[in-house]
Amino acid sequence: MSQTSILIFVSVILLIFVAFDSYFLIKWKKLVAIRQWNSLYFKIPLTLSILMLLLYTYVTFGRILGDEKSTSINVAFMITSIWYLPKIIIVPIMFFWDTIKTFFKLLRMLFTKKTLKSEIPVLKSRRKFVENVTWSFAGIPFLAAFKGIIHTAYDFKVHRVDLPLIKLSPEHIGLKIVQISDTHFGSFYSREPLLDALFTINNLQPDLIFITGDFVNFNPKEMDFGFDIMEKMKAKHGIYACLGNHDHYMSNEEHQYLLSFFDESPVRLLNNENKVININGKNINIAGVDNYGSRQTFGDFDKALNGLNNTDPTLLLCHDPTNWDRTIRGKRDVDVTFSGHTHGGQIGFDLIGKHYSPVTLAYKQYAGLYHDSDQFLYVNRGIGMSGPPIRLGVNPEITLFTLKTPEFLT
Repeated sequence: MSQTSILIFVSVILLIFVAFDSYFLIKWKKLVAIRQWNSLYFKIPLTLSILMLLLYTYVTFGRILGDEKSTSINVAFMITSIWYLPKIIIVPIMFFWDTIKTFFKLLRMLFTKKTLKSEIPVLKSRRKFVENVTWSFAGIPFLAAFKGIIHTAYDFKVHRVDLPLIKLSPEHIGLKIVQISDTHFGSFYSREPLLDALFTINNLQPDLIFITGDFVNFNPKEMDFGFDIMEKMKAKHGIYACLGNHDHYMSNEEHQYLLSFFDESPVRLLNNENKVININGKNINIAGVDNYGSRQTFGDFDKALNGLNNTDPTLLLCHDPTNWDRTIRGKRDVDVTFSGHTHGGQIGFDLIGKHYSPVTLAYKQYAGLYHDSDQFLYVNRGIGMSGPPIRLGVNPEITLFTLKTPEFLT
């Protein structure tokens, strides 16, 4: 994606936010007029809307064209997110309710007699009650957005997963692998959350660490902010990584700058290549592909898996989980695919024992463990954020895998 394409995309998003904000203001102005409140009740939100529009424009273009790690940009991004994001929920509900009211109003005009004057106070009282309830509920998304930005966004959760691999040697039973994904270093307002993540990872005492892409948002200079954190990660048998789609949203020169960070680091970048490691006298294949998906075709699966002994377990680092169905499952001899990319949707909720997120509309496999026969896919929810700096109902994830033998073989 070129910088021009990114600018067009964010401009469209900006127009959508302006449309939603305008609709919200129209509704608020109508309420102020009906209740005969002081005009300041409307003028103050209107002034804030104009300021937020200017602030969001500064944030959006500043993140792409300027220094994404600027403190002022990060603070402004949080403020504008709290202002705009709740309206993505509120405005469609208001629009739906207005449509229903208009429909029934037309029906009354066509099929009922004129309302008696004695009935008007009753209707006004009922309407006032409904409006009070509606505007009260409208405040809930703002509170949720505030919580998602201030608390959940940096509240790391460790997911513990057993991986029963049919090819696993007895020497590898109990091997521990930690996976993180989508670090998006530019989404962190300070180093403290990253230091918390580092402490958690090292405290798990992993044998291997996998990092499955999207180290940055758009700017390779984000690596300056967080890469030394990765250098301090400790894994007995190595740290391995692959690239994601955001790691290519830049010029070729900038991309080469990003790659230079891996040259002198303990993180081994597997860019359409593999590494055979020997642990306790037995081999494990670790392969990694460059990104394939999001209109990118940098990944070469045949090259990444070339020369591997299929009698040993093969662990593949592949950023985009859609490749599991398209390229891996039932097509290539890969035991486990470690992916990220989806962030678990960043926003979701649990209801009657089931998790719901808008991301399910775009991804069949979007979070957690999936399997087909003896092949597995794990989709990590990521530790950073893409787009609005918010997580609601979807905590940033550090995954601890423990390798084990399938029960039917024990």
